[in-house]
Amino acid sequence: MKRGRAGFTLIELLVAIAVLALIAVMGWRGLDVILRARSSISAETEKTKVHQITFSQIQLDCSLLVRPNALPGMETIFTDHNRLVFIRYVYVENEAPRLAVVGYRIKDGALIRTVSNSTRDRSILQTNWNAILSDSSGMSSTTLVSDIAAMSIRTWNSREGNWRVAGTAVGASPHASRRPIRGFEGINGIEINLLVNGQTDPMWRIFFLGAG
Repeated sequence: MKRGRAGFTLIELLVAIAVLALIAVMGWRGLDVILRARSSISAETEKTKVHQITFSQIQLDCSLLVRPNALPGMETIFTDHNRLVFIRYVYVENEAPRLAVVGYRIKDGALIRTVSNSTRDRSILQTNWNAILSDSSGMSSTTLVSDIAAMSIRTWNSREGNWRVAGTAVGASPHASRRPIRGFEGINGIEINLLVNGQTDPMWRIFFLGAG
């Protein structure tokens, strides 16, 4: 009688090794795809969080915007194509409300928030307003988002019943739309659109204005 084989032949071992190597390569590629996808999702999630925080900050500032009757004869809001400047209340516990000038603008692909020191002195407030409006240095600035390709702003005018872009009704000529919005007459809300690099559709939010 013939005895059974005691082991594997060299060819069988080579085939087994080749199969194991193929499985290992396929498994590594699958793992690499999963890791890349996870990294991409984490990056997008982090961006989304940053954008949400940015819009939350804008919403807070807009909700505390000063109405013009609180500062007669003085502008309380200004906006053009890529900039928004306004005066907001600053509340400190056990103290009378103070006022600060806040500015949002696009610079070098980043959305920057600039805020002045709070004050109750009208002359200082006017100086701060002029400084932020002219992009003067010396104010506290923070980069909120660094991947912005463009920003556009519209305001809702309740008296006219329409949206306005940079002071002109939607649909007006491009040259007319370059005029900025000044003052607060009839403005109840503002829409901010942020176009992120690499995306075709902008992120946008609508905010109500004023603390009453």
